[in-house]
Amino acid sequence: MTAFTGVDSQNLPDVMVSVQFILAIGAKIQKMIKSNKTVAQKARQVTRLFC
Repeated sequence: MTAFTGVDSQNLPDVMVSVQFILAIGAKIQKMIKSNKTVAQKARQVTRLFC
């Protein structure tokens, strides 16, 4: 794995969890953007996501 990603195999589980977390946030934001809500509503939801 190290040759392709630069990630040591001992750190791979941590990296995989981080990637899954980032993808989950992206999916949540994408779902909010696709819905027909105002910008203010979207901003409040994104703020709640991180607080």
